[in-house]
Amino acid sequence: MTKAVVPKAFPLPLPDEATGWARSTRRPGTVFHAHALGFTVCGSIILDRYHSEEVRHLGDAQYFGLCPRCYARAIKDTQEA
Repeated sequence: MTKAVVPKAFPLPLPDEATGWARSTRRPGTVFHAHALGFTVCGSIILDRYHSEEVRHLGDAQYFGLCPRCYARAIKDTQEA
């Protein structure tokens, strides 16, 4: 598995269909995924409404990291626009 992406700036880029970045609190050591209504962009997990947390500030994203597949999709979507 690839390492998590550590962002350097906030706000974080989002893919076109995503609404935010969240991570599961049920699984230890999970990274933040771009999601839309709980379904992640990369398709690796489904986020539960009551057992997930949103990115509050840059420190959260740097500590836990971002999913490399979701982040690559966000970068690709911003370059195409």
